[in-house]
Amino acid sequence: MGEHQALTTAQWKISREAQDEIAFNSHHNLAAAYDRGFFDDLVTPYRGLSRDSNLRPDTSMEKLATLKPVFGKSLGAEATMTAGNSTPLTDGASTVLLGTEDWADARGLPKLAVVVDGEAAAVDFVHGKDGLLMARPLRYRDSSHATGCPSKTSTSSKSTKPSRAPS
Repeated sequence: MGEHQALTTAQWKISREAQDEIAFNSHHNLAAAYDRGFFDDLVTPYRGLSRDSNLRPDTSMEKLATLKPVFGKSLGAEATMTAGNSTPLTDGASTVLLGTEDWADARGLPKLAVVVDGEAAAVDFVHGKDGLLMARPLRYRDSSHATGCPSKTSTSSKSTKPSRAPS
């Protein structure tokens, strides 16, 4: 993600200072949200960790300005993505166990959700403006979620690729 973002940042002409300002505000806003209890019912502590480990509430614009670029080195002197203003290599964590109802029943596991639909989307990751934003709207548009509640057995095999006549 860092290399891709470095290319996108260069293409969109986002300055190093603007990136550092966004990072500074992001760290301070996240720290304030933790402090006021916003995440209390959203984060499950694990082995003593209850906050993102990459949060830097004590960062400053001056500290961010001292960091050297770590992504976009192919851009040479134009590289601006640092460890302080880019996406962390560890960005949260979650676990989902998928299985059939029979599998869960055989193991005495609760069934907490049913997957009724899915979507995969791919775009030009360097020049495309939508990136990862595409899959959700495509699935919503094409699914029964857009017009009503899907049945437990609904499935979809629609493709987002244009159909082509056989040659």
